[in-house]
Amino acid sequence: MKKEKPIQVLELSTGFSVRGLILSSKLDIYLETDLPNVVKIKREIIRKIVANKHLFISALNPLDYDELKSIGDRFFKKSKDKRVVIVQEDLITYFSSDEQEQVRRNISRFLQEYCPRWGWITTDFSY
Repeated sequence: MKKEKPIQVLELSTGFSVRGLILSSKLDIYLETDLPNVVKIKREIIRKIVANKHLFISALNPLDYDELKSIGDRFFKKSKDKRVVIVQEDLITYFSSDEQEQVRRNISRFLQEYCPRWGWITTDFSY
């Protein structure tokens, strides 16, 4: 990944991390996602700090493939030739075993459909 930088990043369950704010200026798209209440607060904070045309923030429940598909249609459909990296940390601990499996299936399906040149980075070792 060092030789070929990802062009687009989809981060799941971002919370109040500043990773997207720091990295987005070097990428085509950095899309942060979280639950609607977190997204609302974060958008307000980011708008007060900086204008950034590469950073996007959107509500997403990773258990719901239709929501993930909507994100794909909106942000990644026109760019199937570009690299997309999905980043997620400390998300899985909030889900039951069945829900963890559903998240894995949804991410796998998303990557197959929208991101032929993809990667998935996680620190959740409960997989």
